[in-house]
Amino acid sequence: MNAAVATSVFGVFMVVTVALGLLAMRGRRRGSGEGGGLAEWSVGGRSLGTVFIWVLMAGEGYTSFSYLGAAGWGYNYGAPVLYVVAYMSCGYALGYVVGPTLWAYARKHGLVGITDMVAHRFGRPWLGALVAVIATVFLLPYIQLQITGMGVVVSTISYGAISLNWAYFIAFAVTTGFVVVSGLRGSAWVSVLKDILVIATLGFLAIYVPIHYFDGYGPFLDRLVTEKSQWLTFPGHGDSGLGQAWFITTSFLNSLTVVIFPTTVAGYLGAKNADVLRRNAMWLPAYNVLLFVPMLLGMAALFVVPGLVGAESNLALFKLVVDSLPAWAVGVIGVAAALSSIVPMAVFMLVIGTMWGRSVLSLVPRLERRQKGAAQTVVVAAGVIALVLAEEADHRQTGEQPAGRRRQERAAAQQRQIDQRSRGPALHRDEPGGQGHRGEQQQPDGCAQPAVPAERQRGQQRRHRQAERRAARTARGRRDAAGRRTRSGPCRSGQPRPARAAPTAAAAGDRSRLSADGCAGPIVYNGWRAERTPARKAWLREPGRQAAKGKKGGADEW
Repeated sequence: MNAAVATSVFGVFMVVTVALGLLAMRGRRRGSGEGGGLAEWSVGGRSLGTVFIWVLMAGEGYTSFSYLGAAGWGYNYGAPVLYVVAYMSCGYALGYVVGPTLWAYARKHGLVGITDMVAHRFGRPWLGALVAVIATVFLLPYIQLQITGMGVVVSTISYGAISLNWAYFIAFAVTTGFVVVSGLRGSAWVSVLKDILVIATLGFLAIYVPIHYFDGYGPFLDRLVTEKSQWLTFPGHGDSGLGQAWFITTSFLNSLTVVIFPTTVAGYLGAKNADVLRRNAMWLPAYNVLLFVPMLLGMAALFVVPGLVGAESNLALFKLVVDSLPAWAVGVIGVAAALSSIVPMAVFMLVIGTMWGRSVLSLVPRLERRQKGAAQTVVVAAGVIALVLAEEADHRQTGEQPAGRRRQERAAAQQRQIDQRSRGPALHRDEPGGQGHRGEQQQPDGCAQPAVPAERQRGQQRRHRQAERRAARTARGRRDAAGRRTRSGPCRSGQPRPARAAPTAAAAGDRSRLSADGCAGPIVYNGWRAERTPARKAWLREPGRQAAKGKKGGADEW
């Protein structure tokens, strides 16, 4: 029932997302030519105001990492995760100067992307194409990351009803559906819906989780300071190496990168004027306050769901809410997280399409006047490649884990067989003498005692086997009343030993004897002996036929 409700909520919002993205182009003129069409599609006709630029650029920065990675870093390390807030705020400050400069240059020369500006500034079209190829190589993993993040979120909030592969395809289909048609303007409209949901859901969680699990912020912060103080200072929990030097250098380098990132430049070029970018640079740091919520909830998960390791720690936020909130609320939170993947993914795909349509494929004479169509085709191709990369990564990860488990199980089974052959039938762990938990051995009195050391255990096994061999030799040396050798117990095959029959006169005259264990086995004929093995038959002599003299193994075989 919960899965059906959450999945229905998610499906309704995805339909609304596609419809909103498609309606963004309603009533917009296409432009006089192909160049005008590309400018309208790639940079929104340079007509976006302060609100649209603010939600668009905030959407680029607030990705699925905010719901998954920020909470996971808060869970694993603590204070070092604040580098995200530091570098983004510093980058916005630099954008106050860089953004208007790039916007003015691009508007003056009719440019629509960072590769377009590189080619125009240096007068080398091939240089713009080279930058486009290199940027594409490094942007495709970002798209793959957003597809993977949305897949994990959707599979979690649907209570496993939607598989990862289907979630990956939904992310690709929804994003491609409105980006190809509406371009940057469609991404801006979807960003409005995304930011409304993000602000509402994170504001609710910031109040709900501390009250529900800790009876308020006071007890929560008191426990955090008392029990998890290592998470509140650098370098955080564990030997992560994320100290103050790392924090300063990482924040500085990332702030320089984010200000000229291809997707950030696309947001600059979509503004109506330079003042919009300056106001945007002043207001964007306020959006970063929301980043503190998943970081704090990640540390709250330390007390609620302890023991998360590896990739599971990225789901710390959702593990707090999936079991404690109604299904419809879980669905809404999942939609907010999914849109946090869709919006940046849409801008990434749009930028790749614009770079190739304007700087690479335009070098082909037949495609020079079809730049918009070529760019839209590249958008679809980039989405398909990222989708394949995400599915391949998932298959490798899910394939390696069962393979590793199978190897461990085979090794354990082989070890059990060796132990069973050397010690006899293994005892159940609950039986006296059986192997208990954590290397402890159950003694006859029922008390758990430390296991015998391996070297001493091997010595005991060796002496046990020697005693068995001595007993077997003693048993083979016994004779019955008729002077025949006898052995007690079953045959080697495990079957009951057959009754002894009196030897015939012919057999007595030939001095032949049955095998020592009374089963079909080695028989002595006229001084030679045939070995009895599972792969060979016994060498028998038919009455009335003479065995070959002086020839080992030369008798007739039946």
